[in-house]
Amino acid sequence: TSEENGFSWTVKADLLTSRWYAASHVRDGKLWLIGGGLGEHILGNSVNIYDPESDTWATGPPLPRHVWPLAAVGSIRAVAHDGQLHLLDQRAGSFTLYKNGAWVETGGFPTCG
Repeated sequence: TSEENGFSWTVKADLLTSRWYAASHVRDGKLWLIGGGLGEHILGNSVNIYDPESDTWATGPPLPRHVWPLAAVGSIRAVAHDGQLHLLDQRAGSFTLYKNGAWVETGGFPTCG
């Protein structure tokens, strides 16, 4: 544990799969890291879920395809809408939806209203 400028930092459990530029989202109090770059420019379809209550990581359901890293091209976003988790792919004009324990590619953006 270290403290700087009134903030306290503590090392927690190591991430299961190292990655860069992953999409992230907090769902039901757990942090989801979705896709992103793995290793030497390999694009990932893996999902890791962190539970701060137990300080543990779990493997989530893999995406149906690899996705580009979030910040590298700004194309992937994780968003909650209508109680579901959507992964928006702005370059392809489609989104991937987490529903009933699996990702489903649906080919459109959710509508709000």
